[in-house]
Amino acid sequence: QSIVPVANDLLFWDYFGVHSLDATAKFGDYVPSYLSAPIEALFGHEALTAFSLNREQFPFVCGMHIPYYRIVVWGCRLVGVSANNRTLVYHYGFPEPRWSILDKFSPASWAMVYAAGVLSPKVWTGDYTGFAYQLDIHGTSQYDVDGVTSTMTWAIPPICFDNPFVDKTLVEARLDTDHSLSQGMAGTFYWKRDAATQQS
Repeated sequence: QSIVPVANDLLFWDYFGVHSLDATAKFGDYVPSYLSAPIEALFGHEALTAFSLNREQFPFVCGMHIPYYRIVVWGCRLVGVSANNRTLVYHYGFPEPRWSILDKFSPASWAMVYAAGVLSPKVWTGDYTGFAYQLDIHGTSQYDVDGVTSTMTWAIPPICFDNPFVDKTLVEARLDTDHSLSQGMAGTFYWKRDAATQQS
């Protein structure tokens, strides 16, 4: 279930990480197709941590391509867990593809579902309790994932230009995020940069 078609490419998992079949064919070598190199620590190659993925449970990884967001999602499991409790998101739409993590739900399956009167399909995931959740619900009257607060953490990637042996200083950075609430709903958005005081 980890094999996901993306255009003329196939993305897939093995015990070493996430790979591209197209890149493997083009480069004639296994290593250059290693898409998950930026997050290889999660795969526990060197030492297992609480953030490592459960490699013994990789046969239960499930993935899906969401073309209009230009992402691929995979449900997987952390060390010591026997049900998918982490979602890795591969953002291939950037000039340099990026990764992010979602821990909001337990994806046992994925589906793209067309609803009456809606032109584009919606993303749904099924969990291990028999419930299914619609994930991209912009413009609808429902917004609830068990009524639990969502927490997002951004990490700015290393500055990789110029001499790699000279430290660089990041002077300014900007993060953009879009949050919307349904009519009649209320909510609070909090943010904090490093160890600074939290604001809302």
